[in-house]
Amino acid sequence: MATRVLYNLKRRKDLIDDGYFEVKKQAANITDLMLARLYKDPTMTTDRFFKSVISHNNDFNIEEDVIWFYTTEFKPAMIDHDF
Repeated sequence: MATRVLYNLKRRKDLIDDGYFEVKKQAANITDLMLARLYKDPTMTTDRFFKSVISHNNDFNIEEDVIWFYTTEFKPAMIDHDF
Protein backbone atom coordinates (compact mmCIF):
# COMPACT_ATOMS: atom_id res chain seq x y z
CA MET A 1 0.00 0.00 0.00
CA ALA A 2 1.33 3.46 -0.84
CA THR A 3 2.20 5.13 2.42
CA ARG A 4 3.69 8.36 1.13
CA VAL A 5 3.07 10.53 -1.93
CA LEU A 6 5.45 13.31 -2.94
CA TYR A 7 4.86 16.18 -5.33
CA ASN A 8 8.38 17.52 -4.90
CA LEU A 9 11.65 15.81 -4.08
CA LYS A 10 12.64 17.32 -0.72
CA ARG A 11 12.10 14.08 1.27
CA ARG A 12 12.86 11.58 -1.52
CA LYS A 13 16.33 10.55 -0.30
CA ASP A 14 15.10 10.07 3.28
CA LEU A 15 12.29 7.78 2.17
CA ILE A 16 14.56 5.67 -0.04
CA ASP A 17 17.13 5.42 2.76
CA ASP A 18 14.35 4.26 5.11
CA GLY A 19 13.60 1.30 2.84
CA TYR A 20 10.62 2.55 0.87
CA PHE A 21 10.12 1.45 -2.73
CA GLU A 22 9.62 4.25 -5.22
CA VAL A 23 7.01 4.27 -7.99
CA LYS A 24 7.41 7.32 -10.22
CA LYS A 25 4.52 8.13 -12.54
CA GLN A 26 3.60 10.89 -14.95
CA ALA A 27 0.36 12.29 -13.53
CA ALA A 28 -1.40 12.19 -16.90
CA ASN A 29 -0.76 8.42 -17.12
CA ILE A 30 -2.19 7.48 -13.71
CA THR A 31 -5.31 5.31 -13.95
CA ASP A 32 -8.05 4.26 -11.53
CA LEU A 33 -6.73 0.69 -11.58
CA MET A 34 -3.19 1.83 -10.76
CA LEU A 35 -4.40 3.86 -7.78
CA ALA A 36 -6.61 1.01 -6.55
CA ARG A 37 -3.57 -1.29 -6.59
CA LEU A 38 -1.26 1.22 -4.91
CA TYR A 39 -3.71 2.01 -2.14
CA LYS A 40 -5.41 -1.41 -1.94
CA ASP A 41 -8.70 0.44 -2.20
CA PRO A 42 -11.03 -0.44 -5.09
CA THR A 43 -12.98 2.78 -4.54
CA MET A 44 -9.95 5.02 -5.23
CA THR A 45 -10.42 6.98 -8.44
CA THR A 46 -8.27 9.46 -10.30
CA ASP A 47 -10.92 12.15 -9.74
CA ARG A 48 -10.76 11.73 -5.95
CA PHE A 49 -6.99 11.45 -5.96
CA PHE A 50 -6.36 14.54 -8.09
CA LYS A 51 -8.84 16.62 -6.09
CA SER A 52 -6.79 15.78 -3.01
CA VAL A 53 -3.49 16.50 -4.79
CA ILE A 54 -4.71 19.88 -6.01
CA SER A 55 -6.04 20.79 -2.56
CA HIS A 56 -2.51 20.26 -1.17
CA ASN A 57 -0.64 21.77 -4.10
CA ASN A 58 -2.44 24.51 -6.05
CA ASP A 59 0.31 24.68 -8.71
CA PHE A 60 -0.10 21.03 -9.66
CA ASN A 61 -0.55 20.40 -13.39
CA ILE A 62 -1.94 16.97 -14.30
CA GLU A 63 -0.63 17.15 -17.87
CA GLU A 64 2.99 18.00 -16.97
CA ASP A 65 3.82 16.99 -13.39
CA VAL A 66 5.22 13.80 -11.93
CA ILE A 67 4.10 12.07 -8.73
CA TRP A 68 6.33 9.84 -6.63
CA PHE A 69 4.58 7.11 -4.64
CA TYR A 70 6.44 5.36 -1.82
CA THR A 71 5.43 2.01 -0.42
CA THR A 72 6.91 -0.44 2.04
CA GLU A 73 5.49 -3.29 -0.04
CA PHE A 74 7.46 -4.33 -3.11
CA LYS A 75 5.30 -3.85 -6.23
CA PRO A 76 7.48 -4.93 -9.18
CA ALA A 77 4.67 -4.61 -11.73
CA MET A 78 4.27 -0.92 -10.87
CA ILE A 79 7.92 0.07 -10.63
CA ASP A 80 8.30 0.38 -14.39
CA HIS A 81 8.53 4.14 -14.42
CA ASP A 82 6.93 6.16 -17.18
CA PHE A 83 10.27 7.72 -18.06
